[in-house]
Amino acid sequence: MFYISLRYVQSYSNRFYLFIKCFSISGIAIGVMVLTIVISVMNGLENEFKIHNMRFIPHIVITTKKGWLNTQEISISSLIGCKNILYITPFITGDVLLQSQRNITNGTLVGINTSDPEPISNYLINACIKQLVSGEYKVFLGSELANRLDLKKGDKVKLITSIKQYTPIGSIFLQKIFTVAGIYYTNTEVDSYQLLLHINDAAALMHYPNGCVTGWRLWLKNPINPRYFFSIPPNLICKDFRTNKLMLIQAIQMENKIIMIIIFFIILIAIFNIIIILIMLIIAKKNEIAILKAQGLKNKSIMMIFIIYGIIISIIGIILGLIFGIFLLKNIEILLVLMKLIGIVSKTTNIIIPVSINLSQIIFLIMIIISLTFIIGIYPSWYATTIKPSKCLR
Repeated sequence: MFYISLRYVQSYSNRFYLFIKCFSISGIAIGVMVLTIVISVMNGLENEFKIHNMRFIPHIVITTKKGWLNTQEISISSLIGCKNILYITPFITGDVLLQSQRNITNGTLVGINTSDPEPISNYLINACIKQLVSGEYKVFLGSELANRLDLKKGDKVKLITSIKQYTPIGSIFLQKIFTVAGIYYTNTEVDSYQLLLHINDAAALMHYPNGCVTGWRLWLKNPINPRYFFSIPPNLICKDFRTNKLMLIQAIQMENKIIMIIIFFIILIAIFNIIIILIMLIIAKKNEIAILKAQGLKNKSIMMIFIIYGIIISIIGIILGLIFGIFLLKNIEILLVLMKLIGIVSKTTNIIIPVSINLSQIIFLIMIIISLTFIIGIYPSWYATTIKPSKCLR
């Protein structure tokens, strides 16, 4: 059966039939090529997001419903040594207003221990994280935040909290003047809102009781899909990065799904052309089918001849699509030139497209296409079994 199917694939007797066959193979190849490129680029963008953005924000925060806790009363020793946790650090956070001599803006303070791991410490400009000394009220600002306030190293900035303090002249918001110890540049959004200070200075500013913090920050080995593989006391709550990044993550996932559905329908249209090819082939080979049936070939075997034929056509398209797709991914500069010629990207723009080829996704894609080809080829293959040798061989 396979030999007969392969012989039919190599047949070039009818030019129109050859055109339809090449058109179907080309449709499947283009669809597979585009889908391979899109999946790999989307994976690359997701990895880029994980590497560059997730490096600077805690993947999981453990705190209480009231927003702060006493580290001497509540222990998380059970989390230490968990295989998916990189490190755990206590911290204090809160929203503040930053006021300089020329401007005012909002930001988020993060109080840290300088002895704990801090991802931003490697991105300080001509400064060291150890410069944050308890009681000296120094602060590190993100580059974009410092630009908005027109601040540089050594300048003074006033931090104003939302906590009210009652005085003889009325209530005022808690505030404190800090010295800019340095500026960091990560080329991510944290540069626009986050400021680092010593955890004791943050506790004094926020009027936290002695020994209290906002909670613990956890960094994971696999932050994109955080799983709560640990147990915590019932009075604690967990918040992962998806709480603040939910809209962005949902938008990325929705965009991926929509693009894949569109390209999938393009491939489906090309697969449906296989029905036309099979019907034309059956009509052209009607006498041969009648001879095979007269020689005792069963209907099931005749169906398998044409189903295998359709699958071979799909596999040829898949192989060509994968070859061209992986070639373009390995030579991504060619894809960039094509995008600039079409006008998708400005000719003056220099961009880097991240690529991550996932073999499991590609194999899954191939299995779906082959399965659809098998299902679509059932009806025309069944039609071949309705041919009666007595009528065709008169």
